[in-house]
Amino acid sequence: VTGNPTCSNYDYQMSNAYRQITSRYLTMYEVDHSYYYSECLSQEKYDEYKIRPDVDLVILVYERSIGRSELNANGVGGVYYHSGPDKSINHTIIFCDCPNFEYSDPTWILTHELSHFVLYYRGFGPEIVENHIHAIDEKYDYCVESRKPELCKDIKAYLRVEDQAYSRVVMAPYIPKMADKSKTDLQSEIVSIQKKITSLWLNGEIDDSDYLNILGYDIANPDTAKQKSSDQYFDQSTTFFTDGKKKGENDIMYHDGEEWLTDEQIQVILSRVPFESNQTNNVNKTIDLPDSFTVTAQKWLDRKINDKQFFVNLTDTVKNITRGN
Repeated sequence: VTGNPTCSNYDYQMSNAYRQITSRYLTMYEVDHSYYYSECLSQEKYDEYKIRPDVDLVILVYERSIGRSELNANGVGGVYYHSGPDKSINHTIIFCDCPNFEYSDPTWILTHELSHFVLYYRGFGPEIVENHIHAIDEKYDYCVESRKPELCKDIKAYLRVEDQAYSRVVMAPYIPKMADKSKTDLQSEIVSIQKKITSLWLNGEIDDSDYLNILGYDIANPDTAKQKSSDQYFDQSTTFFTDGKKKGENDIMYHDGEEWLTDEQIQVILSRVPFESNQTNNVNKTIDLPDSFTVTAQKWLDRKINDKQFFVNLTDTVKNITRGN
Protein backbone atom coordinates (compact mmCIF):
# COMPACT_ATOMS: atom_id res chain seq x y z
CA VAL A 1 0.00 0.00 0.00
CA THR A 2 1.54 3.30 -1.11
CA GLY A 3 0.84 6.88 -0.13
CA ASN A 4 1.67 7.98 -3.66
CA PRO A 5 -0.96 8.31 -6.42
CA THR A 6 0.49 5.33 -8.29
CA CYS A 7 2.89 2.50 -7.59
CA SER A 8 6.49 2.76 -8.75
CA ASN A 9 8.58 0.02 -10.30
CA TYR A 10 10.36 -0.29 -6.95
CA ASP A 11 7.01 -0.87 -5.21
CA TYR A 12 6.18 -3.72 -7.56
CA GLN A 13 9.64 -5.25 -7.18
CA MET A 14 9.50 -5.19 -3.38
CA SER A 15 5.93 -6.52 -3.29
CA ASN A 16 7.10 -9.50 -5.31
CA ALA A 17 10.21 -9.91 -3.15
CA TYR A 18 8.22 -10.00 0.08
CA ARG A 19 5.78 -12.46 -1.49
CA GLN A 20 8.71 -14.77 -2.32
CA ILE A 21 10.15 -14.41 1.17
CA THR A 22 6.79 -15.22 2.74
CA SER A 23 6.25 -18.33 0.64
CA ARG A 24 9.76 -19.65 1.16
CA TYR A 25 9.66 -18.90 4.86
CA LEU A 26 6.39 -20.81 5.29
CA THR A 27 8.05 -23.69 3.44
CA MET A 28 10.92 -23.56 5.96
CA TYR A 29 8.25 -23.96 8.65
CA GLU A 30 6.80 -26.91 6.69
CA VAL A 31 3.48 -25.11 6.28
CA ASP A 32 1.48 -26.17 3.24
CA HIS A 33 0.16 -23.04 1.57
CA SER A 34 -0.96 -21.39 -1.64
CA TYR A 35 -1.01 -17.71 -2.52
CA TYR A 36 -2.23 -15.05 -4.88
CA TYR A 37 0.39 -12.90 -6.53
CA SER A 38 1.10 -9.66 -4.72
CA GLU A 39 -0.66 -6.44 -5.63
CA CYS A 40 0.34 -2.81 -5.20
CA LEU A 41 -2.40 -0.29 -4.42
CA SER A 42 -2.69 3.37 -3.52
CA GLN A 43 -4.43 4.20 -0.24
CA GLU A 44 -7.59 5.16 -2.12
CA LYS A 45 -7.69 1.95 -4.12
CA TYR A 46 -7.03 -0.17 -1.04
CA ASP A 47 -9.99 1.47 0.72
CA GLU A 48 -12.18 0.07 -2.08
CA TYR A 49 -10.35 -3.25 -2.33
CA LYS A 50 -12.20 -6.45 -1.38
CA ILE A 51 -10.17 -9.28 0.08
CA ARG A 52 -10.94 -12.60 -1.59
CA PRO A 53 -13.09 -14.80 0.68
CA ASP A 54 -10.66 -17.72 0.53
CA VAL A 55 -7.71 -15.69 1.87
CA ASP A 56 -6.81 -16.61 5.46
CA LEU A 57 -3.66 -14.47 5.86
CA VAL A 58 -3.28 -10.94 4.51
CA ILE A 59 0.14 -9.24 4.58
CA LEU A 60 0.07 -5.46 4.23
CA VAL A 61 3.39 -3.88 3.26
CA TYR A 62 3.36 -0.12 3.78
CA GLU A 63 5.41 2.23 1.65
CA ARG A 64 7.64 4.56 3.65
CA SER A 65 5.30 7.53 4.08
CA ILE A 66 2.41 5.41 5.40
CA GLY A 67 4.61 3.14 7.48
CA ARG A 68 6.32 6.00 9.24
CA SER A 69 3.10 7.88 10.01
CA GLU A 70 0.93 4.93 11.03
CA LEU A 71 3.43 2.42 12.44
CA ASN A 72 6.72 4.08 13.37
CA ALA A 73 5.08 7.20 14.77
CA ASN A 74 3.30 4.90 17.24
CA GLY A 75 6.46 3.01 18.18
CA VAL A 76 5.70 -0.03 16.03
CA GLY A 77 7.75 -1.64 13.28
CA GLY A 78 5.39 -4.51 12.51
CA VAL A 79 2.20 -6.16 13.73
CA TYR A 80 0.66 -9.62 13.74
CA TYR A 81 -3.08 -9.59 14.42
CA HIS A 82 -5.70 -12.32 14.58
CA SER A 83 -9.42 -11.74 15.04
CA GLY A 84 -12.31 -14.07 15.79
CA PRO A 85 -12.58 -17.50 17.41
CA ASP A 86 -11.23 -19.60 14.52
CA LYS A 87 -7.44 -19.82 14.27
CA SER A 88 -7.58 -21.05 10.67
CA ILE A 89 -8.78 -17.68 9.28
CA ASN A 90 -8.60 -13.89 9.79
CA HIS A 91 -4.84 -13.36 10.14
CA THR A 92 -3.14 -10.07 9.26
CA ILE A 93 0.51 -9.00 9.24
CA ILE A 94 1.46 -5.35 8.77
CA PHE A 95 4.96 -3.91 8.39
CA CYS A 96 6.78 -1.06 6.69
CA ASP A 97 9.26 -1.25 3.82
CA CYS A 98 11.26 1.51 5.48
CA PRO A 99 14.48 0.39 7.18
CA ASN A 100 15.96 2.77 9.72
CA PHE A 101 18.15 2.68 12.81
CA GLU A 102 15.28 2.43 15.30
CA TYR A 103 13.74 -0.76 13.93
CA SER A 104 14.92 -4.08 12.59
CA ASP A 105 15.32 -4.76 8.89
CA PRO A 106 11.90 -5.12 7.16
CA THR A 107 12.63 -8.71 6.11
CA TRP A 108 13.48 -9.63 9.69
CA ILE A 109 10.28 -7.96 10.91
CA LEU A 110 8.22 -9.87 8.31
CA THR A 111 9.64 -13.24 9.37
CA HIS A 112 9.29 -12.28 13.04
CA GLU A 113 5.57 -11.71 12.51
CA LEU A 114 5.26 -14.83 10.34
CA SER A 115 6.73 -16.83 13.23
CA HIS A 116 4.04 -15.42 15.52
CA PHE A 117 1.44 -16.45 12.96
CA VAL A 118 2.68 -20.01 12.36
CA LEU A 119 3.21 -20.87 16.01
CA TYR A 120 -0.10 -19.32 17.10
CA TYR A 121 -1.91 -21.10 14.25
CA ARG A 122 -0.38 -24.41 15.32
CA GLY A 123 -1.59 -24.01 18.88
CA PHE A 124 1.61 -23.27 20.78
CA GLY A 125 1.23 -21.39 24.05
CA PRO A 126 2.33 -17.82 24.83
CA GLU A 127 5.69 -18.97 26.20
CA ILE A 128 6.64 -19.91 22.63
CA VAL A 129 4.40 -17.73 20.44
CA GLU A 130 5.25 -14.55 22.31
CA ASN A 131 8.11 -14.95 24.79
CA HIS A 132 10.40 -17.17 22.72
CA ILE A 133 10.03 -15.14 19.52
CA HIS A 134 10.60 -11.85 21.33
CA ALA A 135 13.65 -13.26 23.13
CA ILE A 136 15.13 -14.14 19.73
CA ASP A 137 14.34 -10.63 18.51
CA GLU A 138 16.13 -9.03 21.45
CA LYS A 139 19.17 -11.27 20.98
CA TYR A 140 19.32 -10.42 17.28
CA ASP A 141 19.16 -6.69 17.95
CA TYR A 142 21.96 -7.04 20.49
CA CYS A 143 24.11 -8.87 17.92
CA VAL A 144 23.50 -6.16 15.34
CA GLU A 145 24.13 -3.26 17.72
CA SER A 146 27.23 -4.84 19.28
CA ARG A 147 28.54 -5.95 15.88
CA LYS A 148 28.96 -9.52 17.09
CA PRO A 149 27.11 -11.54 14.43
CA GLU A 150 28.76 -14.77 15.56
CA LEU A 151 26.51 -14.70 18.65
CA CYS A 152 23.40 -15.04 16.48
CA LYS A 153 24.28 -18.01 14.31
CA ASP A 154 21.66 -20.16 15.99
CA ILE A 155 18.77 -17.72 15.59
CA LYS A 156 19.08 -16.53 12.01
CA ALA A 157 18.83 -18.07 8.56
CA TYR A 158 19.09 -16.83 4.98
CA LEU A 159 16.66 -16.66 2.07
CA ARG A 160 17.47 -15.80 -1.53
CA VAL A 161 15.08 -13.75 -3.64
CA GLU A 162 15.01 -14.14 -7.42
CA ASP A 163 16.76 -11.38 -9.41
CA GLN A 164 18.47 -10.00 -6.30
CA ALA A 165 22.19 -10.35 -5.72
CA TYR A 166 22.20 -11.09 -2.00
CA SER A 167 20.42 -13.27 0.52
CA ARG A 168 18.13 -11.84 3.17
CA VAL A 169 18.60 -12.50 6.88
CA VAL A 170 15.48 -14.04 8.43
CA MET A 171 14.52 -15.34 11.86
CA ALA A 172 15.34 -19.03 12.12
CA PRO A 173 12.08 -21.02 12.23
CA TYR A 174 11.15 -22.69 15.51
CA ILE A 175 11.45 -26.19 14.03
CA PRO A 176 13.54 -28.26 16.48
CA LYS A 177 10.97 -28.19 19.28
CA MET A 178 8.26 -29.25 16.86
CA ALA A 179 10.37 -32.15 15.69
CA ASP A 180 10.93 -33.27 19.28
CA LYS A 181 7.28 -34.31 19.51
CA SER A 182 6.06 -37.32 17.61
CA LYS A 183 2.76 -37.26 15.77
CA THR A 184 1.29 -39.43 18.53
CA ASP A 185 2.39 -36.94 21.19
CA LEU A 186 0.84 -34.04 19.31
CA GLN A 187 -2.42 -35.94 18.81
CA SER A 188 -2.50 -36.73 22.52
CA GLU A 189 -2.16 -33.02 23.34
CA ILE A 190 -4.97 -32.16 20.95
CA VAL A 191 -7.30 -34.75 22.50
CA SER A 192 -6.44 -33.43 25.95
CA ILE A 193 -7.50 -29.93 24.85
CA GLN A 194 -10.70 -31.31 23.30
CA LYS A 195 -11.55 -33.05 26.57
CA LYS A 196 -11.06 -29.84 28.54
CA ILE A 197 -13.41 -28.06 26.11
CA THR A 198 -15.95 -30.88 26.48
CA SER A 199 -15.76 -30.56 30.26
CA LEU A 200 -16.46 -26.81 29.99
CA TRP A 201 -19.48 -27.59 27.81
CA LEU A 202 -20.84 -30.22 30.22
CA ASN A 203 -20.49 -27.69 33.06
CA GLY A 204 -22.55 -25.15 31.09
CA GLU A 205 -19.69 -22.67 30.61
CA ILE A 206 -20.09 -22.65 26.81
CA ASP A 207 -23.23 -23.33 24.78
CA ASP A 208 -23.80 -26.03 22.17
CA SER A 209 -23.06 -23.87 19.13
CA ASP A 210 -19.82 -22.46 20.56
CA TYR A 211 -18.74 -25.94 21.67
CA LEU A 212 -19.11 -27.37 18.16
CA ASN A 213 -17.51 -24.33 16.57
CA ILE A 214 -14.50 -24.52 18.89
CA LEU A 215 -14.08 -28.22 18.12
CA GLY A 216 -14.09 -27.31 14.43
CA TYR A 217 -17.47 -28.53 13.17
CA ASP A 218 -18.94 -26.64 10.22
CA ILE A 219 -22.52 -26.51 11.50
CA ALA A 220 -23.38 -23.73 9.04
CA ASN A 221 -23.31 -26.22 6.17
CA PRO A 222 -25.53 -29.29 6.71
CA ASP A 223 -24.07 -31.15 3.75
CA THR A 224 -20.49 -30.97 5.03
CA ALA A 225 -20.99 -31.20 8.81
CA LYS A 226 -17.68 -32.72 9.74
CA GLN A 227 -14.74 -31.88 11.91
CA LYS A 228 -11.97 -29.82 10.41
CA SER A 229 -8.27 -30.69 10.53
CA SER A 230 -7.44 -32.01 13.99
CA ASP A 231 -4.21 -29.99 14.23
CA GLN A 232 -6.12 -26.72 14.47
CA TYR A 233 -6.76 -25.35 17.94
CA PHE A 234 -9.42 -22.72 18.57
CA ASP A 235 -10.00 -20.05 21.21
CA GLN A 236 -12.29 -17.06 21.68
CA SER A 237 -9.73 -14.24 21.83
CA THR A 238 -8.04 -11.81 19.50
CA THR A 239 -4.26 -11.68 19.36
CA PHE A 240 -2.13 -8.60 18.78
CA PHE A 241 1.69 -8.87 18.76
CA THR A 242 3.91 -5.97 17.77
CA ASP A 243 7.56 -5.64 16.81
CA GLY A 244 8.71 -2.60 18.75
CA LYS A 245 11.76 -0.38 18.71
CA LYS A 246 15.24 -1.69 19.32
CA LYS A 247 16.63 -1.34 22.80
CA GLY A 248 17.62 2.25 23.49
CA GLU A 249 18.79 4.37 26.38
CA ASN A 250 16.04 3.06 28.67
CA ASP A 251 16.86 -0.58 27.84
CA ILE A 252 13.22 -1.20 26.93
CA MET A 253 11.81 -3.18 24.03
CA TYR A 254 8.08 -2.97 23.46
CA HIS A 255 6.31 -6.00 22.07
CA ASP A 256 2.82 -6.63 23.36
CA GLY A 257 0.97 -3.67 21.85
CA GLU A 258 -2.11 -4.05 24.00
CA GLU A 259 -0.07 -3.27 27.12
CA TRP A 260 1.36 0.08 26.16
CA LEU A 261 -0.50 1.47 23.15
CA THR A 262 -3.53 3.69 23.63
CA ASP A 263 -6.89 2.79 22.10
CA GLU A 264 -6.42 5.60 19.58
CA GLN A 265 -3.02 4.27 18.51
CA ILE A 266 -4.34 0.73 18.15
CA GLN A 267 -7.20 2.02 16.02
CA VAL A 268 -4.74 3.76 13.67
CA ILE A 269 -2.40 0.75 13.46
CA LEU A 270 -5.22 -1.70 12.75
CA SER A 271 -7.31 0.62 10.55
CA ARG A 272 -6.65 -1.38 7.38
CA VAL A 273 -7.14 -4.87 8.82
CA PRO A 274 -9.65 -6.43 6.40
CA PHE A 275 -11.28 -8.81 8.90
CA GLU A 276 -13.96 -7.98 11.44
CA SER A 277 -12.92 -8.67 15.03
CA ASN A 278 -16.25 -10.32 15.86
CA GLN A 279 -16.32 -12.86 13.04
CA THR A 280 -17.43 -16.30 14.17
CA ASN A 281 -16.55 -18.48 11.22
CA ASN A 282 -19.84 -17.60 9.46
CA VAL A 283 -21.89 -19.52 12.02
CA ASN A 284 -25.04 -17.50 12.70
CA LYS A 285 -27.40 -20.27 13.70
CA THR A 286 -27.87 -21.91 17.08
CA ILE A 287 -27.86 -25.62 17.58
CA ASP A 288 -29.04 -27.88 20.41
CA LEU A 289 -27.28 -31.16 21.14
CA PRO A 290 -29.56 -33.95 22.44
CA ASP A 291 -29.38 -35.31 25.99
CA SER A 292 -28.20 -38.65 24.61
CA PHE A 293 -24.99 -36.98 23.44
CA THR A 294 -24.41 -35.56 26.95
CA VAL A 295 -24.26 -39.17 28.16
CA THR A 296 -21.81 -40.02 25.38
CA ALA A 297 -19.57 -37.07 26.24
CA GLN A 298 -19.48 -38.04 29.92
CA LYS A 299 -18.58 -41.62 29.00
CA TRP A 300 -15.69 -40.28 26.92
CA LEU A 301 -14.36 -38.20 29.79
CA ASP A 302 -14.71 -41.23 32.07
CA ARG A 303 -12.74 -43.34 29.54
CA LYS A 304 -15.65 -45.74 29.03
CA ILE A 305 -15.49 -45.20 25.26
CA ASN A 306 -12.44 -44.39 23.13
CA ASP A 307 -11.68 -41.27 21.10
CA LYS A 308 -12.82 -42.76 17.80
CA GLN A 309 -16.19 -43.84 19.22
CA PHE A 310 -16.78 -40.39 20.67
CA PHE A 311 -16.01 -38.43 17.50
CA VAL A 312 -17.97 -40.82 15.27
CA ASN A 313 -20.96 -40.30 17.56
CA LEU A 314 -20.47 -36.53 17.61
CA THR A 315 -20.15 -36.29 13.83
CA ASP A 316 -23.29 -38.40 13.29
CA THR A 317 -25.17 -36.30 15.87
CA VAL A 318 -24.22 -33.03 14.17
CA LYS A 319 -25.21 -34.37 10.74
CA ASN A 320 -28.62 -35.46 12.01
CA ILE A 321 -29.31 -32.12 13.66
CA THR A 322 -28.15 -29.92 10.79
CA ARG A 323 -30.17 -31.94 8.29
CA GLY A 324 -33.29 -31.66 10.42
CA ASN A 325 -33.55 -35.37 11.28
